[in-house]
Amino acid sequence: MLLRSPVIRRTVYYLFIIITITYIVYKTYDYYDEGYFNIFDSSDPIKRYNKYTYKTGDLIPVSGYKILQSVADPSSQKIHELYTHLDGYNELKDYFIFFPEEFYHITLTKLINNLSITDKQLEKLENEQDLLDKNNTQTKCIAKKLRFIDKNEIRLEVELKNDYIDGYLKHLRKRWDENFSELITEHCTSFYIPLAYQYKDIPNEYLLNRFNETLEQWHDIPFEIELNPIDICSYASLLNYDTILADVDEEI
Repeated sequence: MLLRSPVIRRTVYYLFIIITITYIVYKTYDYYDEGYFNIFDSSDPIKRYNKYTYKTGDLIPVSGYKILQSVADPSSQKIHELYTHLDGYNELKDYFIFFPEEFYHITLTKLINNLSITDKQLEKLENEQDLLDKNNTQTKCIAKKLRFIDKNEIRLEVELKNDYIDGYLKHLRKRWDENFSELITEHCTSFYIPLAYQYKDIPNEYLLNRFNETLEQWHDIPFEIELNPIDICSYASLLNYDTILADVDEEI
């Protein structure tokens, strides 16, 4: 019994240490989740507001590929009036990062969200862009609704013609699935143009209602929007989209 006592005491001691450390770690993360303090993360030194923005009002760096259609010369279309309407309301800019109108687009298909693809995969995308360029994929959509998604974004929901979706786009997506399915993460089933990303909480109901009224004051919906032909784009940020064949031309 005398020989076993030190062993038992050491076991009890180590168990106590383990339980104490576990409790401290648990409470630390509990406080972290409640927002009392932040644990420093070297990979994310600036506090994120959502998946798009930092609380500082900057966009989070993102990169990848997507298949999209940009708005054709927005400054000459009705959507320019919407841009001017929102841009003139300076108070919104205290809470949102607004997109310049030249970056307005709809996403058709989301591809892999990084730029590390193989040369063979890139060649598949380039070949597909060649095929797209040989066809007239320019079309129009209908702006249907301005929508504010709290803690996320302001978007303009749009509607594509049924024959474009069920006919042409459905055919294209079948080809994409056959040729580079490993790069596809999502075929979009609803379409919208991102207008602004939120980076700060709206502090009260009064201000929230005012913002919603600002969106509702735009009475000219629905209206037509002309879209450019389909492009497969790479992007190094949410404000930097380049067609993949443009990248090739620059390298040459």
